[in-house]
Amino acid sequence: MTVCTDGSRLYAFKRNVIIQTIALLNILFTKEFLRAAFGWQKMAILTSEVIFMIGTTIYIISIYTLLKQFTQNRFILNTILVSFALAFSVGCIIQNPFFLVQLEGKKYYHLLVQTCFSTGTFTVIFYTIKEIFDDDTTQTERLWGAACVYFMIAWAFGGIYDVIGVLDSNAFGNAPEIGTTLTYIEATAYSMSVLGNFNQIYEKVSPLMARVAVIEAVWAHLFVVLVVGRLLSK
Repeated sequence: MTVCTDGSRLYAFKRNVIIQTIALLNILFTKEFLRAAFGWQKMAILTSEVIFMIGTTIYIISIYTLLKQFTQNRFILNTILVSFALAFSVGCIIQNPFFLVQLEGKKYYHLLVQTCFSTGTFTVIFYTIKEIFDDDTTQTERLWGAACVYFMIAWAFGGIYDVIGVLDSNAFGNAPEIGTTLTYIEATAYSMSVLGNFNQIYEKVSPLMARVAVIEAVWAHLFVVLVVGRLLSK
């Protein structure tokens, strides 16, 4: 059941699109720009990681706030809140850019983080899709909602690629920073290249990574087709 007030749904969609755009631009642009412009190496990595952590915090808060507009189910809301809180807390410990934490079975902590984060993101995607296909949703809200979902697909599949990259150190081919705290940043950048149907950032990926990329591309294109069909049907 929709719990939006007049105008709040459109504002929420716009807010999330803007936040995700800024966060994804940082992922794709900041590190390489600092390297190219100033020749920075460690500083470029540290800067992009710090901005990423800040952006991720804002993003999580934003999409959870979006979910609260679309459902009043306390079980769903509390489950997603716990999932995001657990993912963020553990992620900050194991991927802190300022100090390296040595943990036994660290890859399983990565798996926990991305399982929780992806569960939350896919849940928000589900409720957002339901909302933008609702008869009461305006055309403008549908367009902004579709853009919001489109970007969230990149985040969700970025988590899946991150898990593959953690479990298989060769999954990204010769990616120089995979295995460091930049794993998820690089995984999300790869996800964006798949989503945008551009030349993929990493070409020599593992067969599993390539097959997940096909699933992401098909899902994204199907979503676009459905949205266009819904817009034309009104």
